[in-house]
Amino acid sequence: MALIEKNIRETDKQITIKISGDLGINAAEELRAELLAIVNDPRKIRLNLKSIESFDLSTVQLLYAFLNDRKKKELETFFETDFSHSTSLLLQHANIDFFNKE
Repeated sequence: MALIEKNIRETDKQITIKISGDLGINAAEELRAELLAIVNDPRKIRLNLKSIESFDLSTVQLLYAFLNDRKKKELETFFETDFSHSTSLLLQHANIDFFNKE
């Protein structure tokens, strides 16, 4: 049973993946597999995280590793987020600032 719900929209230049659900430790392996499937795609990747219900440090680590792998290959990656003020503040205080916007 999939823990992560996703909606994929593709064009010649970009892949947009809207991920929703609980991205906690129980979904880490599934998220890892999803990210590995697209990490080498040459198109711009936009991960929409606006509909996630919750996430933890395992999610942050996987997304950070994904972003770094793509940066090394000079591939564009963007995150669309809609974090609450308290979540944004927590991430900021932890120096987690890679959820960049275009």
